[in-house]
Amino acid sequence: YLESRGHVAAARRVAQYLRRTPLGAARELRGPVGERNLRAVRARGAILALAQTSGGALMQIGAILATGNTALIVADNPAAAELAALPQDLRAQLQSCPDWRQGAAIAGVLYEGDDATALQAIVRQLASLDGPVVQIQSATVAGLATGAEDYSLQALLEEVSVSTNTAAAGGNAQLMTLG
Repeated sequence: YLESRGHVAAARRVAQYLRRTPLGAARELRGPVGERNLRAVRARGAILALAQTSGGALMQIGAILATGNTALIVADNPAAAELAALPQDLRAQLQSCPDWRQGAAIAGVLYEGDDATALQAIVRQLASLDGPVVQIQSATVAGLATGAEDYSLQALLEEVSVSTNTAAAGGNAQLMTLG
């Protein structure tokens, strides 16, 4: 889709994100006493996209969607026209965020820009929000465009570990349901 609209660099980067995303990866880990341990990664939630350029915004949204997250889109997003023309199934994963400073549930931020003072102001504003600390990933316009800088897909995911202890029931989890 992006390539057909003339966004070749963004299309290539998003294709890389889709190939590299660890979303949905799960691994069973052996337990020493018969328990079943499962390690998996899942989406963090709503990721705020703050970009200076249209190409940067498209790459941010590609990274956000490739990791199964929802993209929070500010009103002055430089890719607003392109986003409005996205297929409906992709637009459904975008959420309008008129003012992220007003308590939106933000699980992370992707920032693209060259203004260090603006970035520092955003970091201070994020720190003043109630709730957990919000991780911000930043890239300069040139760094993101050339590929010298990029966003970490792993940082857009959270690790989950589930341990099912069957050892307490002699190694048979069905025995735990008898009553």
